[in-house]
Order: sequence, then C-alpha cells, then structure tokens
Amino acid sequence: MERLAVGLITASHGLSGFVKIKSLSGESAHLLRLRRLYIRRGEEYLPFQVEAVEGSGSSLILKLAGIESREAAARYRGCELWVEREDASPLAEGEYYVADLCRCRVYRGGRELGRVVGVLEGGQQELLEVEDGRGRRFLLPFTGAFVGAVDVGEGRIEALERFEIP
Repeated sequence: MERLAVGLITASHGLSGFVKIKSLSGESAHLLRLRRLYIRRGEEYLPFQVEAVEGSGSSLILKLAGIESREAAARYRGCELWVEREDASPLAEGEYYVADLCRCRVYRGGRELGRVVGVLEGGQQELLEVEDGRGRRFLLPFTGAFVGAVDVGEGRIEALERFEIP
C-alpha cells in the first residue's frame, strides 16, 4: 500500500492524550473523516485508530487509540501523519498530491530539464524544486504562467517556453 503525508502533530492538547494537528494540504475537511492513520517517527510508521476529531478550519485536534495522557501525546510532537492513498482526500481538477509530483520529470520543448524533488510553499503559489542531471537545483513556479500540461500518470510536467532555464 502507498501512503501519503496529510498532517503534522504540533502539540499535545489537554490531559487525555489529544494532539493538535496542522494539515499539510491547507484544508482540513478530509481529516474529519479519518478512522485510521499512521504516525511517522523516524523511519517507522506506527498505525493508530482515530477515536475522535474535534475542531474546524486549521484548528483540529485528534484522539488516537492508545495515547491516553498529555505526556504520551507530547512524545509525537513534530511527527507527520500519513494515510493510505485510498483514505486521502479526493482531488479536484488541477490538484495533485506532492508525492505524485515528486515522481515527475520536467520538460521544455521536448528537452528534459530535470526531476521534481520537492514542492515548496511560495506565498502566492507553490514552487516545484527541480534537480537537473548535474545535481543543480532550481525553482519552477507551479502556475499556468510557467507550467503547461501535467500528467502524473506519465510522470511528465511541461514547462512553458517563457520559463527561463537557470
């Protein structure tokens, strides 16, 4: 099974083992429906059942089975929350999972520029971090002004001609 990162534990909450979380996608409605997830600690993925989700907007707290105290919850501060792909939020047209973008190669006019190695928040838009064949990295704004066709199934992103190759 393939897993996707969906959130980050930012703190413990209260005395009974709740954790505060931050959504990695900027939205949280899909997190309200979760019934199972994994906490990634180092290279380990620890499975948990979700007992309760409370809050709205960017202020969500989770109660996970087996985490029964503030001290136990605090041990997971800074850990990522992961879900099986089938449990992840459905995507709208033009939305992509970061994991899928990071499997893509970037082309411009038939020439390969490199592969996507990360996606960064850039204020107004996301930025694709691309590494070329010589290990050099550059940023490609992930907007319609610089990016044309995106085909994550084929692992291909087309940079438009107006994108200046660094």
